[in-house]
Amino acid sequence: GVFANRRASCLLKSYGWRTFFLVCAPVVAIWAPVLLAVLPSDASRRAPSKARMAAAEATATKGSSNNKPPPSVSSIPGVAAVATCYTLTKCPRYCLLFGLPYLLSTYVLLPPAAAGSVAALFGLAGALGAMMMGVAVDNFYDGRMLRAAQHSLAATGASFGLWALLCHVTQPDVPPSAGAHVAALLAVGFFVAGPGGVCSSSSRNLVEYAGRAADGALIAAASGLVNGAGSLGAVMQGMLAPHLLALVGWSGLFGILALSMVFASLGLLPAITIEKRGLDAKKEQ
Repeated sequence: GVFANRRASCLLKSYGWRTFFLVCAPVVAIWAPVLLAVLPSDASRRAPSKARMAAAEATATKGSSNNKPPPSVSSIPGVAAVATCYTLTKCPRYCLLFGLPYLLSTYVLLPPAAAGSVAALFGLAGALGAMMMGVAVDNFYDGRMLRAAQHSLAATGASFGLWALLCHVTQPDVPPSAGAHVAALLAVGFFVAGPGGVCSSSSRNLVEYAGRAADGALIAAASGLVNGAGSLGAVMQGMLAPHLLALVGWSGLFGILALSMVFASLGLLPAITIEKRGLDAKKEQ
C-alpha cells in the first residue's frame, strides 16, 4: 500500500493504462490461492459434535423459557459511537490516499512521477503512527485505546486545519511551498492511521465490557458493523470530495476534513466512558 502510488505513476508514465492493468491483475489474483490455503476448514461446522449439539439444544431451551430475544449489536453500548467515528476517520484517510498524487501534481506542481513518490510518504507516516499508537497505549494511556485514539483524532484535525491555512495564505502568483505541503501530509498521515486501527479492533472489547465475551456471533456482528461503517466512509469520500474540491478548493476541503476529525473525536466520548468503566472493573477483580 505504501508504494502503490509510486509504482502506479511509474507504470503509467512509461507504459500506459493497458500495462498498468496487466501488471496489477495477476498481483491481486496470486493471493487468492494463498488465502484459500491458509483459511481453516469448516468441516467441523458441517458435522457438529454431540457435545456442540447438546450445548446448542440447552441454549435454545433456555432462551425459549426466558422468552427473550437474543441481544443485537445495537444493544452493545459504545458500538454505534465507534462505528460513526470509523466512518469519519476513513473518509479523510482515503481522500488523501487517492487524491494526494493529484494535489501534488496539479497544485504543488510536482512532476507526476515525483508526486507519486512523495504521496507514498503518507503511507509510511501512517505505518509509523500506527506503531507509535500501540506504544503510547501501553506506556502512557494504561491500555485505554479509545482515549488515545481521541487525542490522535484531535491532532489530525489540528494538522488539517494548519494545512487548510497553508493553502489559504498561498498567493495565486507564488508557487506553493512543496516542503510545507510535505510536512502537512506527513503530520496528517502520522496521526490519522492509528485511530482507524483502534476503531477496527475495539468492537471485541466493547462486547466484553457488556458482559457478552463468550458470544462469538455477537462479537463477529459488532466487528462487521464497525468495519462496514469504515468502508462506508471510504465510499463517501469518493462521492463528496470532488464536489467539495470544485466548490471550496483545497483550503476549504481541508477545513471540512478538520471539522470532521473534531466531530469524530467528540463522538468517541460515550465509548471512552464505557472503556474506562470496563478497564476499572477488570482491575478490581
